[in-house]
Formats: sequence, structure tokens, C-alpha cells
Amino acid sequence: MTSVQVTGTRLLDTAQVVKAADVSQTIFFLNGDAVATRVRSLPWVESVKVTTALPASVRIAVTEWTPMARVLRGGAEYALAAQGASLRLTPAQAADLGSVPLLLDLRPISAQTAVSSQLMSVLGSAAARFPSVFDVHVVAYEWDSTGTFSLWTSAGWEAVLGDITTPGAITAIPGQLSALSVLRSALDFAHPTFGYVDLEDIAAPAVGGTPGLPSQVSSALLATFAR
Repeated sequence: MTSVQVTGTRLLDTAQVVKAADVSQTIFFLNGDAVATRVRSLPWVESVKVTTALPASVRIAVTEWTPMARVLRGGAEYALAAQGASLRLTPAQAADLGSVPLLLDLRPISAQTAVSSQLMSVLGSAAARFPSVFDVHVVAYEWDSTGTFSLWTSAGWEAVLGDITTPGAITAIPGQLSALSVLRSALDFAHPTFGYVDLEDIAAPAVGGTPGLPSQVSSALLATFAR
């Protein structure tokens, strides 16, 4: 009887991987490439390596996508990857990913388009740099009811990016955040006395407000931990 061993799974269920692999042959007739192709069809698999070992073992090493954000949709929570992959999370998985920024989409239902892989890639890269550049973490992304997109930080201030659905808006985000980094000499991002930095006009960023997460963001973050 052939034994199947799966490694590398964190969010994927091992039994789901074994089922997708569909190993029914002995290792002498096994097509490893075919097995890998079947496993890669799962929505959260980035890559797969299949090896065999005598007398009857098949080893499947899975590399999952890295979650860049969590999003609430239709009462369920999903993990999103930079490449566009998504995976529905169990409450335990969602709790385990509590440090991954939450995407809060408050736009009208008719305007809630899918999150593009381009946007996730840009946001994931930006969030990874925030601790070293600004001494804070990105805790949430907010798409408000007017379509304005913001990044909320652990220090309670937001970076307002504006309408990111216009042509070229997503590719402009790195430039907006570069303009934000220029303000490090003037603003204390870790201990702010402001609540927002509006980067819609990078030539003249606007600073104002008082620090603190708004109720819609803090409530959403608490709700994800309580699920």
C-alpha cells in the first residue's frame, strides 16, 4: 500500500491535498508531474514538489501562497495573496492570521469589485516595509463608502491614498508612500499627534486630525478575533 506524506501545509487541509493528489498507483508507475499538477489546482498552492522513496512512499512538499490581507465577504473571512489567490478561512485560521492586515470594504455592494492581484502585490510590499520605515505596522486597509482608500496603522493614523480605481492609481501608490517617508523628519509616526496624512496630492500632503482607529475599523478588527 502506498503511503502519502504531505509537508508545508499551514492553511490547507492535509486531507484535501491527499485527495487532490489522487495517488492510486505504486511508486514504480507514479507520474509525479501529474500528481503535482493536480495538487497545484488547489486555490492556495503556489508550488509542489513530488518525490518517492522505497518501498512505497510518496512525499508531497507544498508551498502555500503568503497571505497579504484578510477580507470579510458575505459573512465569511478570506485570506488574499499578492498573486490573486484567495482562501476561505476557518475561525481558528483567521485568529492565527491576526497580524495580517484586514481589508475593510465599506463601498456600496454594487461597487465592491474583486481585489486585483496588482493591488494586493503593491499593498503587501508596502506593508512589509512600514515597520522599518515608519516604526508602525499596517493593521487595516479601508475602502470607505465614497471609494477613498486608506492604510490604517498600529499607531492610529491613516495614510489616505484616494480613489485607486482610476487608471494608473495603483502604480502611483509607491510614489505616494515615498512622499510619506519624506515627512519622517517632521512627523513622529510612532507617537503621532495627527490622525491622517492625505497623499492624494503628493506635492502637498495634508496632515491633520487626531490619532485613533475609527469605530468601523476597530470594530471590524475585534470582530475577526471573536469569530
